[in-house]
Amino acid sequence: MSGFHVACVQFDSKWGDPEHNMNHVESMLNSKIGRNPIDMILLPEMAFTGYVFHSRQEIESFVEPQHGCTFHWSRRIALQFNAFVAVGYPENENGTFYNSLCIVVRDFSAFDSCISENSQTSDSFWR
Repeated sequence: MSGFHVACVQFDSKWGDPEHNMNHVESMLNSKIGRNPIDMILLPEMAFTGYVFHSRQEIESFVEPQHGCTFHWSRRIALQFNAFVAVGYPENENGTFYNSLCIVVRDFSAFDSCISENSQTSDSFWR
């Protein structure tokens, strides 16, 4: 097969349960992609936590550092599928919370976390 193959993962995340959502997405990927070649796996913002949080206190237990559980999950999935992985997550950088994007390159030659500068209105409750 030629071209660049992207798996866009859309799912009904269980709000406030990142571990369940990570396991659910991994199961989806294994059943839908299996051994088919894929170049990139793209997940939505705040994929594993659910999206809307109404206060800083509400999101506080879900924010993570740049190299937190979302990064480690993404790195493992990138290795398993030999693919780029991009997933949104709530980041804590020195006490400031961001709606960020974790990007892992398939050969781990690069990793980045991009902070959203154009936040949604719902982000203003906790930023």
